[in-house]
Amino acid sequence: MEDERSSYPKPGQEVLLKENPAPQIRADADRALAASRQARETGDTDSEASFARCATLLYFVTLEGLINFIYEWSEVSDSGWKSWSIARKWLNAAEQCRPGLGLSALSEEALAATDLFPRFLELKEVRNSMVHSQAVFTVLPEDLVTEHLDRPDFCKLTGLPRRLTLFRYEHAETARNIATEMTSWLDRSLDGASTHLHSATAVVEFVVEDHDSDIDQAG
Repeated sequence: MEDERSSYPKPGQEVLLKENPAPQIRADADRALAASRQARETGDTDSEASFARCATLLYFVTLEGLINFIYEWSEVSDSGWKSWSIARKWLNAAEQCRPGLGLSALSEEALAATDLFPRFLELKEVRNSMVHSQAVFTVLPEDLVTEHLDRPDFCKLTGLPRRLTLFRYEHAETARNIATEMTSWLDRSLDGASTHLHSATAVVEFVVEDHDSDIDQAG
């Protein structure tokens, strides 16, 4: 007797396709980071800063795309999460997503109790300064213009710059590390249920016609 379960849908069978933007955005961020490092090695400071800004922004966008996909993929029952800030989505991810994945209550330390979340918030602050950038007009003596433009202004915990001109390769590297740590925290919080989604640009779900009418998935 043939096994009634299958890892693949039957030809022409209706499936639910869930597209995940996070892996592609992460790949773009990694490319920008590599380009920033290369520019640094050649002494091209302007290109180093430009690619570092792109990478930093894209690492944060990766986290936005990932957490939104996880909520959708986990089929969180209350759609109110869609209006939450990204910070709230991450803080409540374990509580909201575990039930839909059939997981029991979380016993691990909450994200808010770690030093990771404050660093994530600084990355969010830097992202906001790029996306919601505003012109700055300052009255000062002419001979202090260069000094004013070169003044240091960095976040306390991460060292990320608040001013666009200060970006360098190491700042993009910091953003990558935060993105990686946040993703690892999510994996632990969901007992590894989301690990395969890091590289899956799409997930296919379909009904398996067996005695239990289970739902199967293929990345």
